[in-house]
Amino acid sequence: MVVVMRAILTSMALERVAEMVKQGVSPVEIANEMGCTLGTLRVRCSQSRISLRRHGASPMVRRRLTLPLPLEILDELNEGATLRGVSAASLAAKLLIAITRDGLVAAVLDER
Repeated sequence: MVVVMRAILTSMALERVAEMVKQGVSPVEIANEMGCTLGTLRVRCSQSRISLRRHGASPMVRRRLTLPLPLEILDELNEGATLRGVSAASLAAKLLIAITRDGLVAAVLDER
């Protein structure tokens, strides 16, 4: 019996992984985008001498922020986070960072 394995992490995919690490993307998110398990990603990156540590990412000062959210919004946030393989807190932080960084606060709040 011959077992054929599909190459998920090709050399081109591994180049993309290295770029994503530089952009500060977490290993879990990279694995999800690449369509492989975190374990497979770690093994292939180790074999290819790609560090999954986010050295190139700008340091993020972490502070705790408590936000009151309606339950239906929290449920949708949890669902979206689960689909992306991240925590709800991580997804919320990414959304807030993108909205603020891209100057979208007024647009999101529908202000002129």
